[in-house]
Amino acid sequence: MKTTTTLLTLTGLLCASAFAYRAHAASAEHRPDRAFFAEKLAALDVTDTQKQQVRTILRQHQPTAGPLLKQLVAERRQLRTTIRAGTVDEPAIRAQAAKVASLEADLAVERAHIVHAIKPVLTPEQ
Repeated sequence: MKTTTTLLTLTGLLCASAFAYRAHAASAEHRPDRAFFAEKLAALDVTDTQKQQVRTILRQHQPTAGPLLKQLVAERRQLRTTIRAGTVDEPAIRAQAAKVASLEADLAVERAHIVHAIKPVLTPEQ
């Protein structure tokens, strides 16, 4: 009995660590800070004109993408709170996860629009 409890505890800790690491890695990779974009643009060897065009495109999409990102962060936090609640409320967790998935789908479509707008600015080599 003691061995089973120990194994379950270790498995739970291992899973929690994996989720924490994955969440940290995802937030670090997808952090939209200026240094990230500057590195990517420098790697592509874009001209100043291209940089300005990309900035203009990103600014055009900001009114749509910005609120979606803020809402996604809020809904993910709510999902985390629901998961960590004292009791497991499966319907509430599923409903909150569906909200998060819907927002992620909306953002994926918005990213596709942004990529489609930026591609013509870049040369075939870039």
